[in-house]
Amino acid sequence: MYKNSKSVQSYKFIFIIMLAFFVLENLYAQSEWELQKETDEIKVYFKQSDAETYCVKVETSFPVHYQLLIDEVFQNITEYPEWIYRCAEAKWLDKNEDYRILYTVSSIPWPFQDRDVVTKMLHPKIKGKIIILHSYSVPDYIPDKANLKRQEFSEVCWYLTPGENNVQITYHLTIKVTENIPDFILKMVACKGPYESFKNLHVRLSEK
Repeated sequence: MYKNSKSVQSYKFIFIIMLAFFVLENLYAQSEWELQKETDEIKVYFKQSDAETYCVKVETSFPVHYQLLIDEVFQNITEYPEWIYRCAEAKWLDKNEDYRILYTVSSIPWPFQDRDVVTKMLHPKIKGKIIILHSYSVPDYIPDKANLKRQEFSEVCWYLTPGENNVQITYHLTIKVTENIPDFILKMVACKGPYESFKNLHVRLSEK
């Protein structure tokens, strides 16, 4: 009788643990986009997919031909520090017919280390009426550098929908952060960067 009671308690404990993991997994899976900022014709959304994965979405439009935007995002890489938030350096490591390898360094406020990322940028693809610019990190492409924190995982997708006199943009950024950074600080930084960058890009394109 004692053994049966102990066995039942063990099964109950295992069931509770499994239920907790199931609830936690579904909590992240069902997370919705949360609007963080809406101003200057820019909407910035945030959501957390799991304990280490954070997603940002930006919606905006530019009154320019889509090719001008592609040139700024995909061609004029050395000018990234002029409009991308806290970008200190940007340069090509490789170019070929299928993709390009980009290296960037971001200046991060104290007490955190400056961060670098090596990114594979695929050539633009057309799906229906949408032009897709897809890139993702390749952290082992070059050795780590002293005094810089290598971004292990990041992925970016630009969805461009050209109109007669403008181009609609939906931008998705997904990153993994393993450092022990408070969520409210991470959310603030993760959303501020894309917002400031898109605001700068609006000004930059309006001058061309």
